[in-house]
Amino acid sequence: MASVPVPTIGFRYPTRKELFWKEQLLDRHHPPVETDNMQNTLWMFPSNLLMRRLADKYECTHLGNSDTHFSIPEIGGSRTVVRSIDARSERAFYDSLSVALSPENRHDVHVEHGYTSIVSFLRNQVGGRL
Repeated sequence: MASVPVPTIGFRYPTRKELFWKEQLLDRHHPPVETDNMQNTLWMFPSNLLMRRLADKYECTHLGNSDTHFSIPEIGGSRTVVRSIDARSERAFYDSLSVALSPENRHDVHVEHGYTSIVSFLRNQVGGRL
């Protein structure tokens, strides 16, 4: 499994050029894709919908992420459930995770998602000043 660096979109919809670049990466590598970010609420919600559509189009595995920004109660609000993990050793864990998140096994990965409250979202985005 490899990470592909992607420029931050944050607080705006991606440009045509950014979408084209992302689609090229997805088409070439079919990586697991974050499609359920708990902090993507309000105006950022369309980015979850966009990534779900792109992940399906390019047969990529969906991932969920709590993106808690240090808000302990939100941990696990969005998450990825992988059932076939071998935790006998570090190597076995990473090997089985790579297989589980592969495009071939994407239908066996379950994403549970929720969204943060508006108060928590604003608190996290303005640095805890609320």
